Amino acid sequence: MLLLFCLFLVGCKSGEKVEFSSEEDICNEKDSNNDRKTESNNGDLEEIAVVYVCGAVSYPGVYEICENSRVSDAVAAAGGFVSEADTESVNLAAVIEDGVKIRIPYKGEASSPSDNTSEISSGTDAGKININKATKEQLMTLSGVGESKADAIIKYRDSNGPFKSVEDIMNIEGIKEGVFNKIKDDIFVK
Repeated sequence: MLLLFCLFLVGCKSGEKVEFSSEEDICNEKDSNNDRKTESNNGDLEEIAVVYVCGAVSYPGVYEICENSRVSDAVAAAGGFVSEADTESVNLAAVIEDGVKIRIPYKGEASSPSDNTSEISSGTDAGKININKATKEQLMTLSGVGESKADAIIKYRDSNGPFKSVEDIMNIEGIKEGVFNKIKDDIFVK
Protein backbone atom coordinates (compact mmCIF):
# COMPACT_ATOMS: atom_id res chain seq x y z
CA MET A 1 0.00 0.00 0.00
CA LEU A 2 2.86 2.36 0.78
CA LEU A 3 4.26 1.71 -2.69
CA LEU A 4 0.90 2.56 -4.29
CA PHE A 5 0.67 5.79 -2.30
CA CYS A 6 4.24 6.74 -3.33
CA LEU A 7 3.34 6.21 -6.98
CA PHE A 8 0.54 8.73 -6.60
CA LEU A 9 2.82 11.22 -4.90
CA VAL A 10 5.16 10.99 -7.88
CA GLY A 11 2.13 11.37 -10.17
CA CYS A 12 0.63 9.36 -12.97
CA LYS A 13 1.26 10.22 -16.58
CA SER A 14 -1.66 11.40 -18.73
CA GLY A 15 -3.60 8.56 -20.24
CA GLU A 16 -2.49 6.14 -17.54
CA LYS A 17 -5.07 3.90 -15.91
CA VAL A 18 -5.60 4.61 -12.22
CA GLU A 19 -6.20 1.55 -10.07
CA PHE A 20 -6.99 1.51 -6.36
CA SER A 21 -6.53 -1.48 -4.12
CA SER A 22 -8.86 -0.38 -1.33
CA GLU A 23 -11.36 2.26 -0.28
CA GLU A 24 -8.62 3.83 1.86
CA ASP A 25 -6.44 4.29 -1.24
CA ILE A 26 -9.29 6.06 -3.01
CA CYS A 27 -9.68 8.47 -0.09
CA ASN A 28 -5.93 9.10 0.04
CA GLU A 29 -5.91 9.78 -3.71
CA LYS A 30 -8.75 12.29 -3.43
CA ASP A 31 -7.15 14.10 -0.49
CA SER A 32 -3.71 14.34 -2.07
CA ASN A 33 -4.75 15.41 -5.56
CA ASN A 34 -7.36 18.15 -5.26
CA ASP A 35 -5.39 20.32 -7.70
CA ARG A 36 -4.33 17.99 -10.52
CA LYS A 37 -2.08 19.61 -13.08
CA THR A 38 0.46 18.34 -15.55
CA GLU A 39 3.02 20.12 -17.66
CA SER A 40 2.28 20.21 -21.38
CA ASN A 41 4.84 19.95 -24.17
CA ASN A 42 5.08 23.74 -24.35
CA GLY A 43 5.70 24.12 -20.59
CA ASP A 44 2.19 25.32 -19.65
CA LEU A 45 0.33 23.69 -16.77
CA GLU A 46 -2.79 21.78 -17.85
CA GLU A 47 -5.65 20.51 -15.70
CA ILE A 48 -6.00 16.76 -15.41
CA ALA A 49 -9.42 15.13 -15.77
CA VAL A 50 -10.16 11.77 -14.19
CA VAL A 51 -12.71 9.88 -16.30
CA TYR A 52 -14.36 6.48 -16.15
CA VAL A 53 -14.37 4.71 -19.53
CA CYS A 54 -16.48 1.55 -19.75
CA GLY A 55 -18.47 -0.60 -22.13
CA ALA A 56 -17.04 -1.73 -25.47
CA VAL A 57 -13.39 -0.73 -24.90
CA SER A 58 -10.37 -3.00 -24.45
CA TYR A 59 -9.53 -1.93 -20.90
CA PRO A 60 -12.46 -0.34 -19.03
CA GLY A 61 -11.41 1.70 -16.04
CA VAL A 62 -10.56 5.08 -14.56
CA TYR A 63 -8.05 7.17 -16.52
CA GLU A 64 -6.27 10.49 -16.13
CA ILE A 65 -6.16 12.63 -19.26
CA CYS A 66 -5.81 16.33 -19.93
CA GLU A 67 -9.03 18.19 -19.26
CA ASN A 68 -10.69 19.43 -22.44
CA SER A 69 -9.39 16.39 -24.32
CA ARG A 70 -11.86 14.60 -26.57
CA VAL A 71 -13.78 11.35 -26.10
CA SER A 72 -11.47 9.84 -28.72
CA ASP A 73 -8.52 10.47 -26.35
CA ALA A 74 -10.30 8.67 -23.50
CA VAL A 75 -11.15 5.71 -25.76
CA ALA A 76 -7.50 5.53 -26.85
CA ALA A 77 -6.38 5.60 -23.20
CA ALA A 78 -8.71 2.64 -22.57
CA GLY A 79 -7.04 0.63 -25.32
CA GLY A 80 -9.44 1.54 -28.11
CA PHE A 81 -12.73 0.01 -29.20
CA VAL A 82 -13.39 -3.73 -29.09
CA SER A 83 -14.64 -5.25 -32.36
CA GLU A 84 -18.24 -5.32 -31.07
CA ALA A 85 -18.30 -1.57 -30.30
CA ASP A 86 -21.02 0.60 -31.81
CA THR A 87 -18.68 3.40 -32.90
CA GLU A 88 -21.39 5.23 -34.84
CA SER A 89 -23.35 6.17 -31.71
CA VAL A 90 -20.45 7.85 -29.95
CA ASN A 91 -19.48 11.48 -30.43
CA LEU A 92 -15.70 11.10 -30.46
CA ALA A 93 -15.28 14.87 -30.76
CA ALA A 94 -17.08 15.72 -27.49
CA VAL A 95 -14.91 17.61 -25.00
CA ILE A 96 -14.23 15.85 -21.69
CA GLU A 97 -14.45 17.33 -18.21
CA ASP A 98 -13.25 15.92 -14.92
CA GLY A 99 -15.40 13.25 -13.31
CA VAL A 100 -17.42 12.05 -16.29
CA LYS A 101 -18.40 8.53 -17.23
CA ILE A 102 -17.95 7.61 -20.88
CA ARG A 103 -19.82 4.44 -21.81
CA ILE A 104 -19.20 2.95 -25.24
CA PRO A 105 -22.19 0.83 -26.32
CA TYR A 106 -21.96 -2.54 -28.03
CA LYS A 107 -23.50 -3.08 -31.49
CA GLY A 108 -27.22 -3.79 -31.23
CA GLU A 109 -27.37 -2.36 -27.73
CA ALA A 110 -29.95 0.36 -27.26
CA SER A 111 -28.23 3.40 -25.84
CA SER A 112 -29.94 5.04 -22.92
CA PRO A 113 -29.97 8.76 -22.14
CA SER A 114 -27.34 8.19 -19.44
CA ASP A 115 -24.87 6.65 -21.88
CA ASN A 116 -21.66 8.18 -23.27
CA THR A 117 -21.79 11.80 -24.43
CA SER A 118 -24.94 12.76 -22.54
CA GLU A 119 -22.84 12.42 -19.39
CA ILE A 120 -20.21 14.76 -20.75
CA SER A 121 -21.25 18.21 -19.77
CA SER A 122 -20.82 21.17 -21.98
CA GLY A 123 -21.92 24.75 -21.79
CA THR A 124 -25.61 23.80 -21.66
CA ASP A 125 -27.82 21.35 -19.80
CA ALA A 126 -31.58 21.02 -20.33
CA GLY A 127 -31.75 24.54 -21.72
CA LYS A 128 -29.70 26.07 -18.90
CA ILE A 129 -26.22 27.49 -19.44
CA ASN A 130 -23.20 26.45 -17.37
CA ILE A 131 -21.49 29.79 -16.84
CA ASN A 132 -18.21 27.99 -16.07
CA LYS A 133 -18.00 26.29 -19.49
CA ALA A 134 -20.27 28.26 -21.83
CA THR A 135 -18.90 29.80 -24.99
CA LYS A 136 -19.25 33.48 -25.74
CA GLU A 137 -22.10 32.71 -28.14
CA GLN A 138 -23.95 30.65 -25.52
CA LEU A 139 -23.58 33.41 -22.92
CA MET A 140 -24.94 35.96 -25.38
CA THR A 141 -28.24 34.04 -25.54
CA LEU A 142 -28.94 35.13 -21.96
CA SER A 143 -31.28 38.09 -21.48
CA GLY A 144 -29.28 41.28 -21.00
CA VAL A 145 -25.93 39.68 -21.86
CA GLY A 146 -24.35 41.07 -24.98
CA GLU A 147 -20.90 40.68 -26.44
CA SER A 148 -19.09 42.85 -23.87
CA LYS A 149 -20.72 41.16 -20.86
CA ALA A 150 -20.05 37.72 -22.34
CA ASP A 151 -16.39 38.69 -22.80
CA ALA A 152 -16.31 39.98 -19.20
CA ILE A 153 -17.74 36.68 -17.88
CA ILE A 154 -15.11 34.66 -19.74
CA LYS A 155 -12.31 37.01 -18.65
CA TYR A 156 -13.49 36.83 -15.03
CA ARG A 157 -13.57 33.01 -14.91
CA ASP A 158 -10.19 32.80 -16.68
CA SER A 159 -8.66 35.15 -14.10
CA ASN A 160 -10.48 33.98 -10.96
CA GLY A 161 -11.31 30.36 -11.65
CA PRO A 162 -14.77 28.85 -11.95
CA PHE A 163 -17.82 30.48 -10.44
CA LYS A 164 -18.75 28.82 -7.13
CA SER A 165 -22.43 29.80 -7.33
CA VAL A 166 -24.73 31.47 -9.85
CA GLU A 167 -24.80 34.56 -7.60
CA ASP A 168 -21.07 35.05 -8.26
CA ILE A 169 -21.95 36.30 -11.74
CA MET A 170 -22.91 39.58 -10.05
CA ASN A 171 -19.15 40.16 -9.58
CA ILE A 172 -19.08 41.01 -13.29
CA GLU A 173 -19.26 44.71 -14.05
CA GLY A 174 -22.68 45.48 -15.54
CA ILE A 175 -24.38 42.40 -14.09
CA LYS A 176 -26.14 43.38 -10.92
CA GLU A 177 -29.40 42.30 -9.30
CA GLY A 178 -31.64 43.40 -12.20
CA VAL A 179 -29.82 41.40 -14.89
CA PHE A 180 -29.20 38.55 -12.44
CA ASN A 181 -32.94 38.23 -11.72
CA LYS A 182 -33.57 37.91 -15.50
CA ILE A 183 -31.01 35.14 -16.00
CA LYS A 184 -30.82 33.27 -12.65
CA ASP A 185 -33.26 30.57 -13.81
CA ASP A 186 -31.33 30.08 -17.07
CA ILE A 187 -27.85 29.50 -15.63
CA PHE A 188 -26.05 26.96 -13.43
CA VAL A 189 -22.53 26.16 -12.27
CA LYS A 190 -20.82 22.80 -12.33
